[in-house]
Amino acid sequence: MSASNRFSPGRRKLLIGAGSVVAIGALGAAAWAPVKNHRANWVERVVRDNLPGIDLDPVSLQQFVSYM
Repeated sequence: MSASNRFSPGRRKLLIGAGSVVAIGALGAAAWAPVKNHRANWVERVVRDNLPGIDLDPVSLQQFVSYM
């Protein structure tokens, strides 16, 4: 069997497509963590900015942010 007949064009497309899906999934998972953390930081900042005279317990605030 020659090297050119070893992989059919359909198999190449399948492998390229599967590789692309895996790469996009990995990039999406890596990009999601900073977005989630950014949202949590934003919620905390909004609460602290809108309640300036109140001393907020950091543990309770983090628990509240985690529910959001």
